[in-house]
Amino acid sequence: LFAEIEPLVVYAKDVPDARLAPLLGGAPLPADDDVIARGVDDLRWILAGDLTFAALAREFLENRREDVMAIYLRGPDAVCHKFWGAREHRQAGNLTTRDVVLFGGTVDRYYEETDRLIGGVVEKIDLSRTTLLLISDHGFQGGRQGLDGSVRSGIWMHRELGTILVAGPA
Repeated sequence: LFAEIEPLVVYAKDVPDARLAPLLGGAPLPADDDVIARGVDDLRWILAGDLTFAALAREFLENRREDVMAIYLRGPDAVCHKFWGAREHRQAGNLTTRDVVLFGGTVDRYYEETDRLIGGVVEKIDLSRTTLLLISDHGFQGGRQGLDGSVRSGIWMHRELGTILVAGPA
Protein backbone atom coordinates (compact mmCIF):
# COMPACT_ATOMS: atom_id res chain seq x y z
CA LEU A 1 0.00 0.00 0.00
CA PHE A 2 2.95 2.35 0.34
CA ALA A 3 2.60 3.84 -3.14
CA GLU A 4 -1.05 4.54 -2.37
CA ILE A 5 -0.53 6.03 1.10
CA GLU A 6 2.85 7.74 0.62
CA PRO A 7 1.23 11.06 -0.36
CA LEU A 8 -0.44 11.09 3.09
CA VAL A 9 2.82 10.56 4.98
CA VAL A 10 3.96 13.69 6.80
CA TYR A 11 7.71 13.73 7.28
CA ALA A 12 9.28 15.74 10.08
CA LYS A 13 11.05 17.93 7.53
CA ASP A 14 7.64 18.89 6.14
CA VAL A 15 6.31 20.28 9.45
CA PRO A 16 7.02 24.02 9.35
CA ASP A 17 7.82 26.11 12.41
CA ALA A 18 4.46 27.85 11.98
CA ARG A 19 2.68 24.50 12.50
CA LEU A 20 4.64 23.93 15.73
CA ALA A 21 4.11 27.47 17.04
CA PRO A 22 0.70 26.78 18.68
CA LEU A 23 2.26 23.89 20.60
CA LEU A 24 4.92 26.26 21.87
CA GLY A 25 2.60 29.06 22.91
CA GLY A 26 3.27 30.98 19.72
CA ALA A 27 6.77 31.89 20.90
CA PRO A 28 9.51 32.45 18.32
CA LEU A 29 12.02 29.63 18.11
CA PRO A 30 15.49 30.71 19.25
CA ALA A 31 18.10 29.40 16.83
CA ASP A 32 21.06 29.57 19.20
CA ASP A 33 20.13 26.96 21.80
CA ASP A 34 20.94 23.27 21.26
CA VAL A 35 18.55 22.07 23.99
CA ILE A 36 15.67 23.94 22.40
CA ALA A 37 16.68 22.83 18.90
CA ARG A 38 16.60 19.17 20.01
CA GLY A 39 13.22 19.68 21.69
CA VAL A 40 11.78 21.34 18.60
CA ASP A 41 13.16 18.56 16.38
CA ASP A 42 11.61 15.93 18.66
CA LEU A 43 8.27 17.74 18.66
CA ARG A 44 8.38 18.03 14.86
CA TRP A 45 8.99 14.27 14.56
CA ILE A 46 6.22 13.43 17.07
CA LEU A 47 3.65 15.65 15.37
CA ALA A 48 4.55 14.35 11.91
CA GLY A 49 3.77 10.81 13.05
CA ASP A 50 0.37 11.70 14.49
CA LEU A 51 -0.54 13.81 11.46
CA THR A 52 0.32 10.82 9.28
CA PHE A 53 -1.66 8.28 11.31
CA ALA A 54 -4.72 10.57 11.49
CA ALA A 55 -4.58 11.23 7.72
CA LEU A 56 -4.33 7.50 7.03
CA ALA A 57 -7.27 6.79 9.33
CA ARG A 58 -9.43 9.38 7.56
CA GLU A 59 -8.43 8.01 4.16
CA PHE A 60 -9.18 4.43 5.17
CA LEU A 61 -12.54 5.39 6.68
CA GLU A 62 -13.51 7.17 3.48
CA ASN A 63 -12.14 4.76 0.89
CA ARG A 64 -11.17 1.42 2.42
CA ARG A 65 -13.93 0.41 4.80
CA GLU A 66 -12.97 -2.56 6.92
CA ASP A 67 -14.73 -4.48 9.69
CA VAL A 68 -12.10 -3.42 12.22
CA MET A 69 -9.68 -0.55 12.16
CA ALA A 70 -7.21 0.63 14.79
CA ILE A 71 -4.92 3.63 14.87
CA TYR A 72 -2.25 4.57 17.36
CA LEU A 73 -1.42 8.17 18.13
CA ARG A 74 1.88 8.00 19.95
CA GLY A 75 2.21 11.75 20.39
CA PRO A 76 0.65 12.19 23.84
CA ASP A 77 2.95 9.58 25.37
CA ALA A 78 6.07 10.83 23.58
CA VAL A 79 5.32 14.47 24.38
CA CYS A 80 4.74 13.67 28.05
CA HIS A 81 8.04 11.80 28.29
CA LYS A 82 9.90 14.61 26.54
CA PHE A 83 8.30 17.72 28.06
CA TRP A 84 6.73 16.72 31.39
CA GLY A 85 9.62 18.21 33.36
CA ALA A 86 9.14 21.60 31.68
CA ARG A 87 5.43 21.33 32.45
CA GLU A 88 6.13 20.74 36.15
CA HIS A 89 8.56 23.68 36.30
CA ARG A 90 6.01 25.94 34.63
CA GLN A 91 3.25 24.86 37.02
CA ALA A 92 5.58 25.64 39.92
CA GLY A 93 6.18 29.13 38.50
CA ASN A 94 9.81 28.37 37.70
CA LEU A 95 10.12 30.18 34.36
CA THR A 96 13.81 30.97 34.61
CA THR A 97 15.03 28.96 31.62
CA ARG A 98 14.13 29.36 27.95
CA ASP A 99 13.24 25.69 27.55
CA VAL A 100 10.65 25.89 30.36
CA VAL A 101 9.18 29.07 28.89
CA LEU A 102 8.96 27.48 25.44
CA PHE A 103 8.00 23.88 26.33
CA GLY A 104 6.18 24.35 29.65
CA GLY A 105 2.75 24.37 28.00
CA THR A 106 3.51 21.85 25.27
CA VAL A 107 2.03 18.80 27.03
CA ASP A 108 -1.34 20.50 27.56
CA ARG A 109 -1.39 21.99 24.08
CA TYR A 110 -0.50 18.64 22.55
CA TYR A 111 -3.48 17.04 24.26
CA GLU A 112 -5.63 19.72 22.61
CA GLU A 113 -3.98 18.93 19.26
CA THR A 114 -4.68 15.23 19.81
CA ASP A 115 -8.34 16.05 20.50
CA ARG A 116 -8.49 17.86 17.14
CA LEU A 117 -6.85 14.94 15.34
CA ILE A 118 -9.23 12.44 16.93
CA GLY A 119 -12.16 14.71 16.11
CA GLY A 120 -11.15 14.69 12.44
CA VAL A 121 -11.20 10.90 12.48
CA VAL A 122 -14.41 10.54 14.49
CA GLU A 123 -16.31 12.82 12.12
CA LYS A 124 -15.75 10.15 9.44
CA ILE A 125 -17.45 7.49 11.59
CA ASP A 126 -21.15 6.76 11.63
CA LEU A 127 -21.66 6.09 15.34
CA SER A 128 -25.14 4.73 14.68
CA ARG A 129 -23.49 1.75 12.94
CA THR A 130 -19.96 1.69 14.30
CA THR A 131 -18.60 1.11 17.78
CA LEU A 132 -15.68 3.34 18.67
CA LEU A 133 -13.23 2.56 21.45
CA LEU A 134 -10.76 5.22 22.51
CA ILE A 135 -8.24 3.64 24.83
CA SER A 136 -5.07 4.71 26.56
CA ASP A 137 -2.81 1.99 27.87
CA HIS A 138 -1.86 4.13 30.86
CA GLY A 139 -2.12 7.60 32.26
CA PHE A 140 0.77 9.92 32.96
CA GLN A 141 2.39 11.62 35.92
CA GLY A 142 5.75 13.07 36.72
CA GLY A 143 8.74 10.99 37.69
CA ARG A 144 8.43 9.05 40.92
CA GLN A 145 10.88 9.15 43.76
CA GLY A 146 12.92 5.98 44.06
CA LEU A 147 13.92 4.38 47.34
CA ASP A 148 17.30 6.06 47.05
CA GLY A 149 15.68 9.49 46.71
CA SER A 150 16.41 9.83 43.00
CA VAL A 151 13.69 10.70 40.51
CA ARG A 152 12.73 7.71 38.40
CA SER A 153 11.61 8.56 34.87
CA GLY A 154 10.75 6.46 31.82
CA ILE A 155 8.02 3.92 32.60
CA TRP A 156 7.94 5.20 36.18
CA MET A 157 6.23 8.28 34.77
CA HIS A 158 3.28 6.13 33.69
CA ARG A 159 0.20 6.29 35.86
CA GLU A 160 -1.55 2.95 36.31
CA LEU A 161 -4.98 4.40 35.48
CA GLY A 162 -5.70 5.08 31.85
CA THR A 163 -8.80 6.09 29.94
CA ILE A 164 -11.43 4.28 27.95
CA LEU A 165 -14.28 5.87 26.04
CA VAL A 166 -16.81 3.74 24.20
CA ALA A 167 -19.43 5.12 21.82
CA GLY A 168 -21.79 3.58 19.33
CA PRO A 169 -24.38 0.83 19.18
CA ALA A 170 -22.39 -1.94 20.90
